[in-house]
Parts: sequence; C-alpha cells; structure tokens
Amino acid sequence: MRGQRLDVLFSKRWAGETLFVCVRPGSGQITLPAAWTDRGLSTEDGRLSVDGLAALGAVTRTLKVVDSGE
Repeated sequence: MRGQRLDVLFSKRWAGETLFVCVRPGSGQITLPAAWTDRGLSTEDGRLSVDGLAALGAVTRTLKVVDSGE
C-alpha cells in the first residue's frame, strides 16, 4: 500500500499510540499506526518545523548582510 492515499474514518489511541482507521481499497477497513503514515513523521526525519524554517531564514538573511558588508 506504499504511496497510496486512504480516507481516514477516525483516529484512536491504543497502548499509547495513535491509530488511524481507514477505508480499505476494495472493501472494509484497515487500521494503521500513525507511525506508518506520512502523518506520523517526526522532526528526526530531516524536515524542519515552521519555526525551524523561520529561524533558518533569519540566519540566512543575517549571513547575507554580513557577507555583503552592510
């Protein structure tokens, strides 16, 4: 099912983990741990949060000013 989009019916917590109950292609339902989905990605995967991107932008602008001698 890698790369497929599924409609999420609802989410629930079980054993401290978030699970998504989705419409299964063809028929029925399938329950997936959030960690198995793109919604379960942590910041450890190399992506920056909005705050991280804003901070990176500020640093980049500062470096440009220092480099140009302004």
